[in-house]
Amino acid sequence: MSGAFSGDQIPGGVTADAFYPKGYGLDILMRAIESLAPPNKVLRDTPEPIWIQRNGHDTQGEEFVTIACPDCFRTFQQVISGAALPMFETSCIFCQSSIHYGIVERSDPAFPLRFPPAPSVASSQIKASQFGT
Repeated sequence: MSGAFSGDQIPGGVTADAFYPKGYGLDILMRAIESLAPPNKVLRDTPEPIWIQRNGHDTQGEEFVTIACPDCFRTFQQVISGAALPMFETSCIFCQSSIHYGIVERSDPAFPLRFPPAPSVASSQIKASQFGT
């Protein structure tokens, strides 16, 4: 579910089986849920990867990402040392679950960094509109 995208198609770059734009109503949500295939009971050798953005550099200058463990839901930082690999593997520092993750580069247009700025309105316009003038 996201408010960053709109439309009835899964946006490019979003790894999901269905997509629900925030505020589209219960009917649309129910159709998205009903469109999902029944859960596949096939066990995989490796878990599905999570997709995250680079966070920057820590106090020692090492590049890192913040990972949210899909099993215990705790977050931790993982140094990536600037590696350009497409996929990484680590263990959760809390529950030791194996985590596969890929890094989405900040320049990827499917994952905007910020929304366009809201139109600016002069404070005198705001005051006038509040009083019907």
